[in-house]
Amino acid sequence: MWDPEFKFLNMGTVGAIIEIEYMKMLRTAYNMPKLKWYCLGELNHSCSKVNYKLNYKPGYVLCPYTKKWFEYESVKDTILMLENLTIEEKASQLEYIKLNPDQDSEPPIDLLIDDEMIEYVYDQKVMYQGKSEKSYEEINIEKWKEVRMVNGLISLLKSVGFTTYSNFTIEYKKR
Repeated sequence: MWDPEFKFLNMGTVGAIIEIEYMKMLRTAYNMPKLKWYCLGELNHSCSKVNYKLNYKPGYVLCPYTKKWFEYESVKDTILMLENLTIEEKASQLEYIKLNPDQDSEPPIDLLIDDEMIEYVYDQKVMYQGKSEKSYEEINIEKWKEVRMVNGLISLLKSVGFTTYSNFTIEYKKR
């Protein structure tokens, strides 16, 4: 939550510092050398609540098409141009929107998800409402929410590996 009355506290910055320190602790405690990036989340230049993220240098942005990281300063003009497009214009150009100058580049191979990962995530039991373990089918959530959740879990699995992932307990809470 953000309250303009407390803007002077810089809570976004304080929260980011705490999260960075927490990630460093996890990296050391669990010997996870691959855990070396911290993502501040979505950037919106026109929103004063989140544009504090521009204070972190060097900043990197993920190209939604190629899934490659680029220094913010090198793609800033493209991002500003894209922010000024209408929703209709963005939708019609979505498959062509790339931040990197190599317009012929393809999405990276590691975006492919193998059957073993999908099966592993779907077979996993999930804590439901803090009480019992259930499968995704037993939870009975909307398909689009399930797909987003599973995609997020597969991304997590890919970044930490099967061994570390198998130690996690996933919990689903309805709002």
